[in-house]
Amino acid sequence: MLLPLDYRHCLTGHLPSYVDGFSLSPSYYHPFLANPQIVYLDLRAFAQQGIASLRLAFDRRDMTIASGAKLTAKRYLYVAGFEIKGDGPHAPEWHGTVSLEAEGTAEAKAAMIERFTAGKRYPWEIVREKSMSGLVWLKLVKE
Repeated sequence: MLLPLDYRHCLTGHLPSYVDGFSLSPSYYHPFLANPQIVYLDLRAFAQQGIASLRLAFDRRDMTIASGAKLTAKRYLYVAGFEIKGDGPHAPEWHGTVSLEAEGTAEAKAAMIERFTAGKRYPWEIVREKSMSGLVWLKLVKE
């Protein structure tokens, strides 16, 4: 299947918004598209699970600054998740847990709730380094 790529969120292109991200494997285009990899998803079917699991958490990252010193940075995130089971029109590779993250701001929380309830496809970035078999990690992308 050949599709014209969309260049709104990255210079190398990603799947266009009219392609349902759930219809393809999350790793379908890893070999030929560089990061960030953006998919458009309609999350209404998972709104109840996702909104119920929404919470504020923090993430610690080890960073090396210009002088060579190592620091531990702490940032706040909103995280939510839901389970995709064997029923539905999803590609089999989506079955399992889907975790979502957004910045730890009130605006990001409102955007995440809107994406669960709005009834349209919104962009999400696939975070490969946090994804594994049975877990797909997505990061909210601002429109």
